[in-house]
Amino acid sequence: MEIDLPIAANLNQTLEEYSIVAITNRQGKIIHANDNFCKISQYSREELIGEDHRIINSDTHPKSFFEEMWKTITSGQVWNGEIRNKAKDGSFYWVDTHIIPFHNENNEITEFIAIRVDITEKKLAEEKSLMQQEQLQQADRLASIGIMTTGVAHEINNPNQLILSNAETMMLLCKETFSLLEDNIEDTESLSIGGLPFSELKNEIPEILSRIREGSIRIKKIVANLKNYARKEELEDKTQVNLNIVVKSALILAEPWIKKSTNHFEMELHEDLPTFSGYFHQIEQVIINLITNACQAIENREQVLLIKTYSLPSSEQIAIEIIDQGKGMTEEELKRIFDPFFTTNRDKGGTGLGLYISHSIIQKHFGQLSFHSEVGKGTTAKLLLPTKDY
Repeated sequence: MEIDLPIAANLNQTLEEYSIVAITNRQGKIIHANDNFCKISQYSREELIGEDHRIINSDTHPKSFFEEMWKTITSGQVWNGEIRNKAKDGSFYWVDTHIIPFHNENNEITEFIAIRVDITEKKLAEEKSLMQQEQLQQADRLASIGIMTTGVAHEINNPNQLILSNAETMMLLCKETFSLLEDNIEDTESLSIGGLPFSELKNEIPEILSRIREGSIRIKKIVANLKNYARKEELEDKTQVNLNIVVKSALILAEPWIKKSTNHFEMELHEDLPTFSGYFHQIEQVIINLITNACQAIENREQVLLIKTYSLPSSEQIAIEIIDQGKGMTEEELKRIFDPFFTTNRDKGGTGLGLYISHSIIQKHFGQLSFHSEVGKGTTAKLLLPTKDY
């Protein structure tokens, strides 16, 4: 039962009507909660009385935030700050909070009154503004990459083309030279060149030249993909897109993350997938984001990363799943996964914008992006795209 306190009884009617008010005892237990507190928190008064404010803790603020608050009010000072709380249904709200200590006749603190104002709309507007700034900065970075890759492409591709051409020429010359030596020297087994047996050179030199050729081709592909990836969205036309080709293109840029993260990368691309109508490089951006997120979730190199594509003819959809055996996510994290600036990988450089932007791209394609995850078992990211043109 709620305690009828003199403080509660004497609270100004306007304050009770327009503010979110709570009173706690010296131990921090709630002994009064006004109607506005019950309404915004979605807890009944009976559920709040006797609890402390951890019942609405959103886990947004570090432990030190509340330690400093408690230190301030227990020293007799008024504390003011902005707090993000969590309502009973899991939604979040922001309040501008003043906490005032009350003393008895012996100057001992007996209660704390918290007077709060809902500032959720203000904070959402700030977050939206910040998000837009981040998106503009990201677009500017991509534009810079485009400018740089265009500028250096010529400097890279010219010598790289020379390497590729010469490697292919040397492969042909070596083949003819070795064939000529075998035709004109009876005992090639005893022949050595540069201190190495002919039999070894015959096998190793073509392999070395082949690796040089493959490396050169890879450089060419990386430069081309970087240029395409950094293209401005408005320059890209909507076309019929093959999802498997998008995946292979994304893997060229994502390969360093994969190699760094796991020894067990698997790919199952379903043949004869129907195409979808959309923007190649935007879907490529989504897939790269999902792959890098999966790589960041993997905790040791023995955990598997699997990418597979398949068709759902009955629903006229195609799908890609990116499955990792990493750390997984909690139900609370899954609820917030598309929130701007929310990330479980901030220590690894995550900004929390990747999935928010990816979700926007998929909505633009009339698709669906969903996640299934279990802590300690891993995560499956599933992307569905309609094959019917919209």
